[in-house]
Amino acid sequence: MLLEPSESMQGATNLVTIETELLDLERRFWTEGPDFYRRHVDESCLVALPEQTGVVGPDALAASVGEGPRWRDVHFDVQGVSEPCAEIALVTYRAHATRSDGERYASLVSSAYVRRDGEWKLAFHQQTPLGLEPRPSSDVEVAGREPTGVGTHLGIDTP
Repeated sequence: MLLEPSESMQGATNLVTIETELLDLERRFWTEGPDFYRRHVDESCLVALPEQTGVVGPDALAASVGEGPRWRDVHFDVQGVSEPCAEIALVTYRAHATRSDGERYASLVSSAYVRRDGEWKLAFHQQTPLGLEPRPSSDVEVAGREPTGVGTHLGIDTP
């Protein structure tokens, strides 16, 4: 006798998949350049950053990134992931990052994505800078956990 996965199990699996997809996009927003922004920012993206607020499009946000040094050694401490409906997903995390010149940065980040033509597009992004705290000594992605995301560390070291 085959048992069908329960609706709650399917929802949990789907949320873990969405979390993985969104964190990959987030990592790439931190580490890649303007071309990535042009491809993955929605036409109307609301941003609330220390240096920029308002509704911007992909070209304007890409221009604000410029060609300068990007972040490396990016670490996420996921606070939560939500999918209020099939076409919208949100992620909140604490970020710790270092630029190639050694500049360190920590912030509380929230992003919202909308699915357009089967792809997630960044529709909202907010960062609140935090005082630099010691980075967690153990950055691990916990496999098989509940998809709440609370307390999960995802470390991404880039060259």
